[in-house]
Amino acid sequence: PWYPGDSGAQLASEFAKQHGLGADQRIQILRGLIKEAKGRGLVQPIFSLNVALPPFPGEDGEEPPPPKRVPLDVYDGDDLETVAAEFTARHSLPDAYQAQVRQGLRQRAKEQGLVRALFELGVTLLSGEREVLKVYEGDNIDQVAIDFAIKHDLGHDEREALVAAVEEQAQ
Repeated sequence: PWYPGDSGAQLASEFAKQHGLGADQRIQILRGLIKEAKGRGLVQPIFSLNVALPPFPGEDGEEPPPPKRVPLDVYDGDDLETVAAEFTARHSLPDAYQAQVRQGLRQRAKEQGLVRALFELGVTLLSGEREVLKVYEGDNIDQVAIDFAIKHDLGHDEREALVAAVEEQAQ
């Protein structure tokens, strides 16, 4: 039984433990619970992402209308890869859009604190300030390091050292 206020993740975890089920089965149970609850309107999304659909060309050389924004809801237990794939298929979007939607979902999940970093690296800037660089599953670690370096206006040598430190930490 699932009662109002219960956590789907906690419920699936307890059920799996009670019945000696593995992590994959726990995830399947959670996804099944969420799917059923969504169908009945019993759960709220944990976050939503407004996705701009590409405009279709106007008729007779007219300017295309502005992009239509469609909300993409994510629920507890959803797999972001699957959510992005289903959304792009449902809206007949090109494959390139799937990567953009997935990146948007991952970024929103990070902002909401819904995913944990694989590792964090404390970086002392030349100003003496200490910042934390976080790397999440699926991140391109070189790109994360370069983005961090650009954000903090690091020179070429510092940028290269940061990339090396992040790669070392990842290993």
